[in-house]
Amino acid sequence: MACNSDSTPTLVVMAGLAGAGKSTLARRLSDHLQWPIIDIDVIKTALLEEEFSNEVAGLATYSVSLAVCYDLVVRQHLSVILDSPARYPIILERARRIVEESNGTLRVIYCQVNQAIRNARLAQRKPRLSQIVRDETTDSETIQWFKHLPSMTLTVDATKSVDLLLSEAFLFVNGQIEVALRRDRYCWPIPLSRRRYEATGASRATRWERRVWASGIPSNQCATRTKLIAAAVRICWRWARS
Repeated sequence: MACNSDSTPTLVVMAGLAGAGKSTLARRLSDHLQWPIIDIDVIKTALLEEEFSNEVAGLATYSVSLAVCYDLVVRQHLSVILDSPARYPIILERARRIVEESNGTLRVIYCQVNQAIRNARLAQRKPRLSQIVRDETTDSETIQWFKHLPSMTLTVDATKSVDLLLSEAFLFVNGQIEVALRRDRYCWPIPLSRRRYEATGASRATRWERRVWASGIPSNQCATRTKLIAAAVRICWRWARS
């Protein structure tokens, strides 16, 4: 599955706060596609170990990460996964320029989970020098932080199993599903057609599960029974028209 010089490169930008599970998903996606990961935590940790100040290391990390990304995507024509929080609009702006110059494709995957779960995960992991052990960003602040993400971002509920998230991400990265933007900014992965979706080998039960439960609704905003019924009706209508 590795990208070669004759194919169109894809730049996958992971987005989400610390503890949201973006690095775990990025590694699984990298293993599946055989695409390299540019991990900003690795770069920043190396700079801090060389006794750069946190401020200097932070600024240099993004410059180095995007420079490496540019070289791999534009000059070497390789597909790459950029593992970054993507909290700042400049990251997405630079990513767009890279794919425009390479005639490539940009895919943004936003991993979302509530503050309590994020902090529980942070407390359990062994942090690198660049990583935090607790995040005070509230859930409402998180929504504001990521309003700059493009409309065609795949938003995933990172409380679900990694295997399910990998399936969603793989289909999204390969252009086998489109993302229908909802008013509350949470996204539905919708297969482009029944034939193309069945080509992936997914069973009907699996397809239904992905359609209903892969809605991206975070655990702290659980859907009511009415919302789920309405969602099922919309899904059936889309399926009938596909």
